[in-house]
Amino acid sequence: MTILAIDDERTMLLHLKSELKKVFPNAELLTFDECDEVLTYLDAPQSRAPQYAFLDIKLRGMLGIELARRIREHCPQTRIIFCTAYSVYALEAYNVPALGYLMKPVTEQKLRDAILHIESQLGTPPEGGAPHDHKLVVHTFGSFDVLYNGTPVSFEREKARELLALLVDRQGLSMTNSEIEAVLWEDPPSQQYLYTLFHSLRKTLHSIGFDDLLIRSRNRTSIDVSKIQCDLYEFLQGNPDAANSYAGEYMNNYSWAEYTNGRLYNGNFSDFLLAAQMRK
Repeated sequence: MTILAIDDERTMLLHLKSELKKVFPNAELLTFDECDEVLTYLDAPQSRAPQYAFLDIKLRGMLGIELARRIREHCPQTRIIFCTAYSVYALEAYNVPALGYLMKPVTEQKLRDAILHIESQLGTPPEGGAPHDHKLVVHTFGSFDVLYNGTPVSFEREKARELLALLVDRQGLSMTNSEIEAVLWEDPPSQQYLYTLFHSLRKTLHSIGFDDLLIRSRNRTSIDVSKIQCDLYEFLQGNPDAANSYAGEYMNNYSWAEYTNGRLYNGNFSDFLLAAQMRK
């Protein structure tokens, strides 16, 4: 793995390099304090395409936004992350397109959080020493998707997949069998069919080592939210990257999710925050 660190302030560059080494101890870490040096490296036939480029937005001789565009022209797959003390640039930075931005001073924890979020959004596993959190990655913005180690999880029954989506939507709050049936079907089937769905869902989760994701107690079911990384949950926690990824669509493959989407779209978070408090 090759990583570029770019800052025209030498002290900041050394600090960024130090923090990156903690997160990517085995990576080839290349530092630059001049934009021309970056372009010379990228033009060299023997250069390796960087997986990440961490750069300041305000650079000597060229705005970091322009340099980011040049990097992406050479290496379209490079993940661009801006490191800046100027928050006013944040929205413009996202239009590069960049995958994230970090406010200075950059720390090891900020880097780990940003990388985990980026890789979860891309549906790829962290590389080269980046942190593994052993969680299911759940996407709710747009369509509902579940990924494990960067690969979409295959469900034996589509209705079992929808059952999991409903439990994710409830953010760890338990539901009775009757409540689940009322949401998933206009005319509830036999109770035996719901048990069949639970069995199918458990079978899928067992195949990827998440037997304990479902929490069953008598007639109630919930999920252990600590075992998933979900864009909805990060959005409600104020994560700026998650907020940026919400484009007005939420689990658009399920009609019952329109109610939640309406609250997200209109900024009505009171019920969500109450649910979050109850599950702590």
